[in-house]
Amino acid sequence: DSDDYLPSDSCEKLYNVASKNNADMVVSDYYVDNSSNIKYFKTDSFKASSLKENPNLLLNINLGPCNKIYRRELIVDNDIYFIENYKYEDAPFVIMCIEYSNKIVKVNEALTYYVVHPGSETTNRDKKIFDILEIVEIIRKRLLKYDYLKEQLNCLIVGIITNYTVQQRYQKDKSIRNSFIDKSFDYLEKNIPDYKNKKYYKNRSFFRRKIESSRTITKLYCSLVRWYR
Repeated sequence: DSDDYLPSDSCEKLYNVASKNNADMVVSDYYVDNSSNIKYFKTDSFKASSLKENPNLLLNINLGPCNKIYRRELIVDNDIYFIENYKYEDAPFVIMCIEYSNKIVKVNEALTYYVVHPGSETTNRDKKIFDILEIVEIIRKRLLKYDYLKEQLNCLIVGIITNYTVQQRYQKDKSIRNSFIDKSFDYLEKNIPDYKNKKYYKNRSFFRRKIESSRTITKLYCSLVRWYR
């Protein structure tokens, strides 16, 4: 994004790691700058590997493109692109890069400042929120052919959808809020019938698990937060 920024030596460090390891993709930690403070976000560490060697890369690597460097040939030769006319188009781009990379390397250092403004695309929840369900379906159809990714793919989908359902607490329009929550749970029930048993929920606290895995309680939670705000 045009308002994100990098430390002055960021590109050099990422390039040197990519060159030294003959990597197609390098991932780093990053800072989130929300104008009032700056927080360090540490992404999951992993050994240099490919998705086939380590299916958990699908869950270890965040789906924002900004804290990464990519080999040019990886993108050009595999026709990797940003899907047009969708919000949240970052995710399929990063998924395709992960899918086609022969080697991905992690740098345990924050080399990007990701800027979040009140009312920005990140915090704004309008009718385009429904695009995330189409984006998730694009990702699901793309990766279904890999049997070794089935569990990780389901966990990824549960995590993405849950993240956006609970974020409906920021949605002022009750009809949009409830419609999105309903469509999200409909999607999970149709495509991942045992979604409540996935690792994503098992790693949550008892109360968060109860809220996030229930359509009714998610609606109640979001309504209460809106009322309180």
